[in-house]
Amino acid sequence: MSSANEATKSAVSSESHATEEVGRDGISAKIILYQFDRPAHPEHGPNLSPFCLKLETFLRMANIPYTARAALPKEGPKHKVPFLDIDGEKVADSDTCIKRLSERFGVFLDEGISKEKWAVGHSVKQMLEEGTFWTIVYRRWVEKFEDTPGLFKASVTLPVRIYFRWMLPTVKGWLDAQGMGRHTPEEVARFAEKDLRAVSTILGENKFILGNTPSSIDATVFGSVSIFLWVLAESAQEKLIKTELKNLEEYCWRMRDLYWKDWATISVKSTS
Repeated sequence: MSSANEATKSAVSSESHATEEVGRDGISAKIILYQFDRPAHPEHGPNLSPFCLKLETFLRMANIPYTARAALPKEGPKHKVPFLDIDGEKVADSDTCIKRLSERFGVFLDEGISKEKWAVGHSVKQMLEEGTFWTIVYRRWVEKFEDTPGLFKASVTLPVRIYFRWMLPTVKGWLDAQGMGRHTPEEVARFAEKDLRAVSTILGENKFILGNTPSSIDATVFGSVSIFLWVLAESAQEKLIKTELKNLEEYCWRMRDLYWKDWATISVKSTS
């Protein structure tokens, strides 16, 4: 059974996390991570999806070797990405994937966390994934829709634009059903700001969200907050993080330096 400290030390000492097929402690396993392809522009990081970035970050935090491949949601067992192939079995949903990986490899990053801290972490995770996430979707598909195809494709051809236009009513339908789509851009920005301020307050002077030891919750926090910092450039949220919530910016750089030493180069290569 591996602790968070051991996982951190392994991550810091290892430069390579992909394409190997022998897991921790000699456990033979083939892990394939299916997710959206790498972004068109390296400065945006490894993935545009908070959930894909969350799961890939967890794999690195736990020092579990994997191979990344590009996939569309329709290819997954629950029509969502990311999903995993673990020894030939398809596993969907990022939380379910993390649970299965923890059990399969005996890596429990949350070991030793008190019930009170776990409850705080769970609440932060739910806020970011069920609320803040939709402010990101709103920004991409309502406020800045014309820029969205260029995030995914370096060459925005006519077929690419047609595809995104075809998807637009569907995504807006999701936003309306969830409720975020019924608000003005100013209101949505305020929702995102309150969420980020809450995360910043909880983080405080800690190195990680629940203290000075990383937990699985950090994969979620990094996956969500880093999108505002490095993907949603020139947004009110990016400005807020860089001017008022400096601890969140420092936190993202800390996570990036620990687990994503290849951040600047991995996005140049396709996951396919």
